[in-house]
Amino acid sequence: MTILVHHTGSLGDTIVTIPSLRALRAEWPDARIVLLHTAGSAARPEAVPSDAVLRGSGLVDEFLPYARHVGGLALGREVVRVWRAIRRLAPSAAVFVGPSERAPSALRRDAALYRAAGVRRLYGFRPGAASWRGAADAPAPHEAVRKLDRLAADGLTSAADPRWLAAPLIDVDAGNRRAVDAWLDVVAGPHARPVAVGPETLMPSKLWPKDRFVELGRRLLAGGWCPVIVGSGRDDGSAADWVQRWGGGLDAGGRWSVRESAALLSRCEAYVGVDSGLAHLTAAVARPAVVLTSGRAGIGQWDPLGTGHVVLRHRTPCEGCRLRDCPIEDHPCMTSLSIDTVWTTLTAVLRPSIP
Repeated sequence: MTILVHHTGSLGDTIVTIPSLRALRAEWPDARIVLLHTAGSAARPEAVPSDAVLRGSGLVDEFLPYARHVGGLALGREVVRVWRAIRRLAPSAAVFVGPSERAPSALRRDAALYRAAGVRRLYGFRPGAASWRGAADAPAPHEAVRKLDRLAADGLTSAADPRWLAAPLIDVDAGNRRAVDAWLDVVAGPHARPVAVGPETLMPSKLWPKDRFVELGRRLLAGGWCPVIVGSGRDDGSAADWVQRWGGGLDAGGRWSVRESAALLSRCEAYVGVDSGLAHLTAAVARPAVVLTSGRAGIGQWDPLGTGHVVLRHRTPCEGCRLRDCPIEDHPCMTSLSIDTVWTTLTAVLRPSIP
């Protein structure tokens, strides 16, 4: 029996999809699960494909990447290629675990492609809740919960089990942990107290001012911690630049794969940074995260899963904008988060780990 699972997105999107994949594995324990997922592209070479996160997890047996950011004749050829691949697989069912806010028209188009390829059982293709907008005080349902609810509504009883949301979501490989431990012992010493710092994101509307991250790193060094820039395979020199500005710390940019980065984050006392895939990767290995989040999405929708995390958010009238770039000059939802607020919050999270 083959189950084809359709997923789109990069690192954070993949991590919040893990609870749904757990539910699918429980529903069909002996099935061959194939993940149809978006691949890296020339437009976004730094985006992390799903197979880099899930390979070896036991949740997916095979990976089928497809090009997303193409147009014209290339798009037509890609659709035909994917359709033929689906025909060859002859899956018993197709399951959509992509973004909960995918447009109904896009979902209908996806469902039509699967039906044209001979797939009769479809799960998760019903439209999700409308986009959250405005200054509502009630938190939005978490993205991972939205995905599970959609599957449960289509009759997958295993999706109603809350255990799938529990951390850790990613098991750290022992070999990766040993490699990270050896590296830390050499570059920082066996008694280092690393703290992962994430100042960068693919989405400009989520950025916090650079000068405040510089000050944050310097305060960590002065307090006896070792700030670490963690990357997932990208090395454009930006990580080394942060270490130079701080006057210390560790440059792990481009050094480790996603699974190795997970091992490194599991060794860190906490993560502090913007809402990015690294925040979700930290939570996935059950380490605490202090996340500086913008107001572009619903309250709680993209919080890190698990416990022990703190999400700092400044409320603004324009929250829920869904914008990739903020059109307001001073970007108030992020610039209103002061360095002192972030520092006080972070040290409160770190304090229990101090001997």
